[in-house]
Amino acid sequence: MSDIECVPEGKGFEIDYDKYGSRPTDYYKNSDEWWSAFAKLGEEEFANSNIKTQLLEELKHDKELAIVINHFFGQRAFEWLDKKGISKLGGLTPRQCLGLDYGLKRLRMLLLMMH
Repeated sequence: MSDIECVPEGKGFEIDYDKYGSRPTDYYKNSDEWWSAFAKLGEEEFANSNIKTQLLEELKHDKELAIVINHFFGQRAFEWLDKKGISKLGGLTPRQCLGLDYGLKRLRMLLLMMH
């Protein structure tokens, strides 16, 4: 993975994502509903993005993730995917998070907390 020590599964930011999922609120039944509602806010912006096709390919066709990353990073999205040292990702780059269930939860929680 890298020379950076990785926070093991079940010990990182994914815990917050899972906690939200276990405590429904008046707004969302679980964290996945929260995530989907959050992503919908950027749909129009994404539809007009000149990087949407490439971003979808990079993100394994995860449209909601593509929408959110496009919103926050725009043209810098591809550079950000390989960014090291994001403490909330526990030693993983955003790209490394994509292939891991717990990594994806860390990534989602980070993006949810950025708004």
